[in-house]
Amino acid sequence: MFTNALPTLNRSSSTLGLEVVKMTKKIHTPQARKHKFYIRNFISLFLIGSVLLEVASGVALYLAPSGRVAQTMSWELLWLTKTQWEAIHTVFGLLWIPILATHIFLNWKPILSYLKNHTTRAFAFKRELLAALAVVLFFALGSVYNWPPVSQVMALSESMSSFWENRGRTAGYFIPEETVVHPETTATTPTNPSTPADPTLSSTVSTKRGYGKYTVQSWAEENKVELQTALKRLADLGINAKADESLLALSGRSGKLPSELAAIILGQPLSTPE
Repeated sequence: MFTNALPTLNRSSSTLGLEVVKMTKKIHTPQARKHKFYIRNFISLFLIGSVLLEVASGVALYLAPSGRVAQTMSWELLWLTKTQWEAIHTVFGLLWIPILATHIFLNWKPILSYLKNHTTRAFAFKRELLAALAVVLFFALGSVYNWPPVSQVMALSESMSSFWENRGRTAGYFIPEETVVHPETTATTPTNPSTPADPTLSSTVSTKRGYGKYTVQSWAEENKVELQTALKRLADLGINAKADESLLALSGRSGKLPSELAAIILGQPLSTPE
């Protein structure tokens, strides 16, 4: 009787063992883990995504025209303006600081171990180490002092800016020279090579920053001018403006300098060349 019971006991033990294995597998299945948040995985994926955005925004800014031309033409790349690309590049660059700090905190021991082992190995490859340091130092100093080939890279960026500026003028945009975009910085700065700046503008108009950066609404509000009054003054001169339109973009459509548009909004007379 006891002999016949042993196989049954063995089968029961085996069945119990299989059930334990099955339960253990269930605990580690994707279904059991799907509600758990893994911070290390999040940081790794975030770093990959932010690197891609930093590269994309860096390329976009490299190809972009100067701010003066970009605002005048309402320039966009992949449906984003230069200002938006700059925001992406800056924000994700700054986000790297807390994310990298968290990454180092969570992986402190492995990082120390890695550095200890690889630092020892690095000194075994002195030539490679010195070569890497020399290349990094060369490009860092080349960026600061504009040495070749860094100077050629930056020159290409300048040529791209010139390309967009010429293209804007060809398309009919009024793009003033860089030296006359901000004549408000000094009373003696000429608005064009042959005529002096209007001294009334430099003395009566705020000199906090360039006019082109203001929108019609922000410039009117800062100078306590009703928005509808500002729009009417512009409309009386045949300039159909929008409240949120920058004076630099409006300049490109109207053919007037941002400083002249600022004066019109304030109800000031424009100077006429003699």
